[in-house]
Amino acid sequence: MKIKGLTITCVNDIKEDGALCRYPENVYRKMKHEIACHMYGQEIRFRPLQTVSITLSCLEKFEENKVEIYYGDHMLPHEVSFKEKVMLEIKPLKEMADQKLIDVFLEDYAYHPELVRIVLLSKRIRIDEVRGDFVDPQPGDCPEDRILVYGTSLSQGTSTHLASLNYPSLLGRWLKMDVDNYSLAGQCLLEDYAVDFLSSLKEKYKLILFEPSTNLLAQGYTQEEFRAKVQYVLNSFRAAYPEALIVCLDLFESLFDHGVCGPFHLRSTPDEYRRALKTIVSEAQDEKILLIETKTLLDREDLSLDMMHPTSLGYFSIASRLYEQVKERLNK
Repeated sequence: MKIKGLTITCVNDIKEDGALCRYPENVYRKMKHEIACHMYGQEIRFRPLQTVSITLSCLEKFEENKVEIYYGDHMLPHEVSFKEKVMLEIKPLKEMADQKLIDVFLEDYAYHPELVRIVLLSKRIRIDEVRGDFVDPQPGDCPEDRILVYGTSLSQGTSTHLASLNYPSLLGRWLKMDVDNYSLAGQCLLEDYAVDFLSSLKEKYKLILFEPSTNLLAQGYTQEEFRAKVQYVLNSFRAAYPEALIVCLDLFESLFDHGVCGPFHLRSTPDEYRRALKTIVSEAQDEKILLIETKTLLDREDLSLDMMHPTSLGYFSIASRLYEQVKERLNK
């Protein structure tokens, strides 16, 4: 979608206060929460023709607002941190790098070095003002192959230090694939209306990452309810994206595995969910649906103190081990 002329990934609507929203109005109004507006890992993309200034406002109190500015595959040396508002000044590549370096960047790339990618790590963001001349991303600026992501905060990357350091973004970087992340931290409840929207996207996805379990377990869904919801997702995704490899990630280790429930009231157990997902995938008899056990992706010492979210090293571990398990399957 374009906002003030800028292309922004995975934004399909704007709320009344100007906040960007990843889901369209008819979907996020049914959700009754703001997670659909949280811009973790989404990108503003354009080619500057001269210095472009962009003013962003955060519409929700959040102490960790950051942006990372990339020229193609290469990030500027430091991320930009702010609390409420920031003005970014973006220059064309020729003003940022020596021509010899530009020639090196052009030798092999996933994203063209003249393409600016402003990666967001924030909650609700509004674009207040844009000044300067720029053009849209050009054909060939971005990878052709795409990844669709639907999951919990573990997939959205809400506890990462840097905006690009969530496992879907890292995996996309190593596979040289673009990433559309529609995960919903704390609210990935597999509602039919959300799944139907994700099944209506116009992109052709080569890989789908589906991490469905933690929120449903925490909010008291039974094993039978979980099975029915997962089945609907897999049937919908397969019908919509028949060529995609669908990777299902089972329940990551968490406090629930150790008898600690905090404020949650569980009506099932983590292992019951894991067994249910394993049965669903087995019964599907679809060679392009792959179940990956998360115990092969993340070690306990790479969980944060909440015993729920990975540390930054944990996200790297998930991505690197996931990469080893899916790269060959993608080429079959």
